[in-house]
Amino acid sequence: MQKFYYQETFKTIVKYLFLNSIFFILAGISVFFLITGSLIID
Repeated sequence: MQKFYYQETFKTIVKYLFLNSIFFILAGISVFFLITGSLIID
């Protein structure tokens, strides 16, 4: 990602952490709804 966009290291690390945090938040919400839905159905 850094070599492709020719960015400095700090900006690449910040962007990487930002995208990863968004991914983990969405994954946590998905797991929460999956567990809640399976409990409601059963």
